[in-house]
Amino acid sequence: PETTSAPSPTTEPAASSETASPELDQAFVAAVKDFVATEWAGWSDGVILGECLAANASLIGAPAKQGVIDYGLEKVYDNISNSDGKSLSVVWDDCETAGASIKAAAAVVENRPDAPTFFPSTSSSPFPDGVETSFRAAVDAEFSAVPEKAGISVAVFTNGLLWTYASGIASSTAEMTPNTPLLIRSTSKTFLSALILDQAEQGLFELGDSLESVLSDHPDYPSLDTAIFNPAVSIHEMLSMRSGIAPRDPLDAGAAGVFSNPNWKPVDILELAGGLWVEPGDFEYSDTNSVLLGLIAEHHGGNDLNILYQDSFFDPLGITAGLGPQDGFPLDTARPYSDLTLLAEQRNLDVSGFGDVIEASDYLSDPRDWYAGSTRLGWASAGVFTTAENMALWAYELYSPDGRAISVPNRTRLLNSVDAELVDFENRMQGYGYYIAKSEVVLEDERLVTVYGHPGGGGNFVSILAYSPELDLAVSVLTNSPMRVAGSCPDHSADESQRQGPQRCVVQEIIATYAGG
Repeated sequence: PETTSAPSPTTEPAASSETASPELDQAFVAAVKDFVATEWAGWSDGVILGECLAANASLIGAPAKQGVIDYGLEKVYDNISNSDGKSLSVVWDDCETAGASIKAAAAVVENRPDAPTFFPSTSSSPFPDGVETSFRAAVDAEFSAVPEKAGISVAVFTNGLLWTYASGIASSTAEMTPNTPLLIRSTSKTFLSALILDQAEQGLFELGDSLESVLSDHPDYPSLDTAIFNPAVSIHEMLSMRSGIAPRDPLDAGAAGVFSNPNWKPVDILELAGGLWVEPGDFEYSDTNSVLLGLIAEHHGGNDLNILYQDSFFDPLGITAGLGPQDGFPLDTARPYSDLTLLAEQRNLDVSGFGDVIEASDYLSDPRDWYAGSTRLGWASAGVFTTAENMALWAYELYSPDGRAISVPNRTRLLNSVDAELVDFENRMQGYGYYIAKSEVVLEDERLVTVYGHPGGGGNFVSILAYSPELDLAVSVLTNSPMRVAGSCPDHSADESQRQGPQRCVVQEIIATYAGG
């Protein structure tokens, strides 16, 4: 998505004999960014100013650039002459003027919503030492084998026992910890289906009701094109991913506008739907279904979706989580890491290799704006952010017979929603229901262990949520990079040459360890 470019001073470039040194420019840019990160990190105007100075290094004379490298931005004028510092002063003044206009344009962004604070659980007990040692060994073995990676966070929970672990980095300046929040992408849908079942149980609508019957009096409903959104499709069909409504077109040029729109509303996402609807019945994974269901939940629940989640699940269950962009993001949210090739192609940037997507995008304002933009495109389908610990607790509360997230009849309805026909989901043949997938883990002694849950992924963040009813065990694995390499565990549902990803292998090996397999 497009972001604001660095402000460009009107100053003419200094003499080429002073400035034509790519090595000096690179050292100057590095010095400015380091100074901003250490001295001005909490000063938004300083962040913008530093980005502007770095972006316009070619307009600054060599002595001034060397002075910044040697003495920093605040003391450079104490150590160089007025004539040597003149070019820097002119660019500095122009950057302050340009920065003021950026700040004014972004004023609405500064009024960002409150962010949740994440703390470790104090009410759970540890697993036996030997079990926790085996859990850690499984994570370390998979994670260490990945050549390009950022961080990983894992949690395991059952009946009051909790194990959490993190490794790698959350950003270039912070280690990943069990309390570091991450986007969970499509695993967010597990909250949505639980809420829809709750609302149906309350009599607000029935699962067989049509889209038109439950949303026709919504103020944004008239804007929906009936050639794209089948008015007769049912809530049941949308929850089952069998609605025939097309997924969002990832190449739609309008995505950048949705990403950067501070006046965003959920219906904006629906303008990116990728084609005409077809007859319901066949499985097709489409986030458009979730956006429509989010609108339905808000419309009948009488509140924003983040508040409905808070009131229905987070507060009653003692879970800390947020839903972007309606909730604010903590400053320590893990940064997204990925192969930067696609980003370079999309935005014509001179970046390559593996790295921090936000940093490579040269995003000028607060990094939290990137998360807000990303979740403007995801929202009900992929907008939740939290920790692995909170997700393991959620899986237990949602799927376990001892869980409190939904009623017993609704839990039965959720588990029974999984169709007997296996579908190709996440490159694996699985059962799929109301935003719940069902597969099996094969233990070394050939025993099969059932696993319910839902994955999430989107180019950088990856989430795996799993619950085994036989073991009454919940596992959550979150990473801030895709880790697109083969894991060490075979995929029993396909040819033995096929391998699952490292995140799913961690889940399988933890389950096998706990089962004694």
